[in-house]
Amino acid sequence: MSYGYRGNGGVVGYTQSWSATQGGVWDTSVRYANQVPAPSSPVSAGWYTPFTGNTYNSTTQPAPVNVYYRRYILGWVVTAAEMQAVASGDSGSITKLRINNIYQVPLSSRMPLPNYAIAMCHHTGANPTSSTGRTNFTTVLNQQAVNFNSTGAFEYPTLNNPFEWNGTGDIGVVMAWGQCPINYNASGRLSVKNTGTMYFSRTDGSGTYTVSNYASSSMSYRPSLDFYFDGS
Repeated sequence: MSYGYRGNGGVVGYTQSWSATQGGVWDTSVRYANQVPAPSSPVSAGWYTPFTGNTYNSTTQPAPVNVYYRRYILGWVVTAAEMQAVASGDSGSITKLRINNIYQVPLSSRMPLPNYAIAMCHHTGANPTSSTGRTNFTTVLNQQAVNFNSTGAFEYPTLNNPFEWNGTGDIGVVMAWGQCPINYNASGRLSVKNTGTMYFSRTDGSGTYTVSNYASSSMSYRPSLDFYFDGS
């Protein structure tokens, strides 16, 4: 057996017990300074629904498809616990987004919604439009026209950038768009869950909300959104 010496505060090798006048000891235990961590396991490829809706927004309440006001910014959080309950894995790359269920499409003359963009982030608070507590902020869908023209599930256009979920953080979602055509209309409903909070700002004025704007009002529900992980 080879021996190493461990002084007060130092660690070397494996040893047998021995006391020295200087305060050192021999130690027969084995020390592993650098252990290789277990490999991470990505979330398997597929669609995941962290929560399903139990009601619908009204025709005058804010939602990703609503045109009661001509332009909106919306933000809400999907908790890590909600995601972990349906997606087993240490982390994953989200490459597609889908509205779980459109109950009523907006009036067709108000489509498409211009400059529609989506951002995602990790967030430690409830309002992802606030930069406080926000990390890994990623614009996943660049500004473009989006036409909500059918009920049921609606997959957003191909994302420009994936969102890399770390497996432990709450996921913030921010959606923003510009002034819809012609005028406002009381239409556009989808599936929401009446837990948590969705933050929003809205106006009939010209221009475009961007995903970097701040939403100051709130509703006591969150839209049901599906996430697609690519398995990487």
